[in-house]
Amino acid sequence: MICRLLFLCRRLKGIQHIPYLKNDGFTSILYLVLLCVTEKEFTMEVEFSVQMTTSKLYDFNLQHSYKKPVSIMATALGVVFIFLFANYLKWYYLAGGILLIVYLPISLLRSSFMKVKMIDFFREPVTYLLNDEGITVKAQGEEQTIPWENCTKACNTRQSYFVYTGKNSAFIFPKKDMGDKTGDVLMMINTHMDPKSVKIKFGGL
Repeated sequence: MICRLLFLCRRLKGIQHIPYLKNDGFTSILYLVLLCVTEKEFTMEVEFSVQMTTSKLYDFNLQHSYKKPVSIMATALGVVFIFLFANYLKWYYLAGGILLIVYLPISLLRSSFMKVKMIDFFREPVTYLLNDEGITVKAQGEEQTIPWENCTKACNTRQSYFVYTGKNSAFIFPKKDMGDKTGDVLMMINTHMDPKSVKIKFGGL
């Protein structure tokens, strides 16, 4: 709720810099009042590093793939085949159902494993810097900044948060790597992205 109020406050007052307010609700309210009344500007940066693993990449690929209609339909068809097997006891219903249900998760796991092992970008920790300019990626001696305007969607699983920059590409921010900076990252996302594009379920915290 505070995140949404802060976003609205910034838009209404023209404030360009809003700090993260810690998990102290009373402090959050005081800061919100200060921002709205004084229009004082604040700056903030959040920096952390991510070491990619098969588990983290698989978590992203899994949630991303199962949002596609074809994946949903394949899984649903697999469940139908299982029910058909239960009624008619035909082995080909069972085989088809198992194949449709387990093929995608297994193929995604294999793909995630291969990418982590073979792609140089994933072999070393990647540093992310979030500020008012956007999200800066520092890896292999180079850095690139993606403006917030280019971030199209934010969502999450129980393990990580994802900020999409394209239809099939996203930054992966695992909670394990962010640690006590997780709240800071969420505040940066909520105060710099359009609320309609933020699909984060806070129940997964």
